[in-house]
This record gives sequence, C-alpha cells and structure tokens, in this order.
Amino acid sequence: MTRLTASIEFDGAIGTRPVAATVLWGQNREVHGILDGYLVEWDVRGDARGFFYGRAEAVAKDLLDLGGPDPRGFIEFHRISHAAAFTLGYVHDLVERPWGRVGIGGDTTVYHVPDNMSESYGSPHSFHVFVRYPGLCCIAASPASTHSW
Repeated sequence: MTRLTASIEFDGAIGTRPVAATVLWGQNREVHGILDGYLVEWDVRGDARGFFYGRAEAVAKDLLDLGGPDPRGFIEFHRISHAAAFTLGYVHDLVERPWGRVGIGGDTTVYHVPDNMSESYGSPHSFHVFVRYPGLCCIAASPASTHSW
C-alpha cells in the first residue's frame, strides 16, 4: 500500500474573530483501489467567552471486508464504502481563574452511511452535552486563542 497525505492549517483572524482551521486529505493506494479521505476542522470565537466548532469528514474504506489480508497470490476485489460525518458544537466558558477554565458545551453529529451499510447502521446521529475543564494548560495561551484544548 502507498499512503499520501497533505494538510493546511490556519490560526489567525477573519475580521475581528479569531479562527483556527485545518484541512486534511489522505489517500491509500491499495491493490483493490484508491481510497481517499477528507477532513475539515475549525473553531471560531463567538464572543469573549464562547466559541463555535465543527468538523466534516468523508472517507472511502473497505469497511465490510476487514478480515485481514488476502492469502499470498490471491486478490479479491472488495466493496468500497463511502461514509461521512458532520459535527457542529458550541462551548461557553463559565469561569476563568488561576487554577483553570471551566466551560459547558454541546454538539451534534450526523452521519452518512452508504446503502450497503444502512441495514446495520440505519441513519446514525449523536448529541453530547459536556463540562470542559482543560486545566492550566490553556490559561497561558494567547487571549485571542480559540483552541478548546
């Protein structure tokens, strides 16, 4: 297998809003096909105490035939499945003290599953509500930083 990857990152501002974003691409070139994967991830400061974040990803995988490599000298061409996910979320900082920051947030993710997997997975989605405490690691970061970690 040959693997190729490329990425671009941005950490700055658009207008007056701090923004961090990453765009990734990867490709596996295998005997039974070329499998691409894409990812876009971002967070944007909403106001002084909150930010929006998101992630979109799409991948082509040999999901249904993961039993291992074919026997030597035998090549079976596998069915390729194309799956995708899209997440949107928001985090609001409640308190920032010398001992760290505490915030609350939530996100939702919707998934696309291919027809050959819909019987097993249906139409999946997820929701999360959480309390975030990154500790002291993020207090020293730039005040303009939008990173949640």
